[in-house]
Amino acid sequence: MTKQSDNQTTMKLIGLTGHIATGKTTVLNIFKKLGYPTISCDDVYHYLLKTDNTLKNKLVANFGKEILEGDEISTKKLASIATSSKKNLMLLEKITHPIILKYVFRQIKELKKSQPAIIVVDVPLLFEKKLHKKFDYVIAVACSKKTQTKRLKKRKVDKKVLKILLSRQLPLSKKIKLSDFTIHNNNLPKKQLEEEVKKIINTICTL
Repeated sequence: MTKQSDNQTTMKLIGLTGHIATGKTTVLNIFKKLGYPTISCDDVYHYLLKTDNTLKNKLVANFGKEILEGDEISTKKLASIATSSKKNLMLLEKITHPIILKYVFRQIKELKKSQPAIIVVDVPLLFEKKLHKKFDYVIAVACSKKTQTKRLKKRKVDKKVLKILLSRQLPLSKKIKLSDFTIHNNNLPKKQLEEEVKKIINTICTL
């Protein structure tokens, strides 16, 4: 079980993690639908690319003006360059992660003021960046290799890019082992998936 954060209230901070195409966003949206505050690190990343000039300048300085489309960063161009090698991806993480995390934890601080029962944060590299210690509980979203492959084909994710992305992550089996809860999202009907989420919420809220 993960170490609890420094919360002095009954509010629980939950980290959501997994691999690409396991269904993290779907699960996060269920929490949102059920009325719980949620934060997506990916959404924060895309928001900051558009709004944070300091981040923009750092990225241009390191990856070149090729990532620009007019005066703004093209997420498509940046992603293409960043995933062209493991070195580039590590550089992107080094530049963006501290800024993203600062923004995320500022959001968490604001959300705590309304005293929700739980706050859920989708953090793809939660264990890899040793962030699990900041959360009360961690939920891993998993699926079979077959389901993941099928979803990736639909998204048209390049195999080389996928290999580089996964090289920066722990194996899914290890993430499951390190997590407090696991949701197996092998194309479950939305209603059934929602029931799985509700079970975990009930368990967490009674602990």
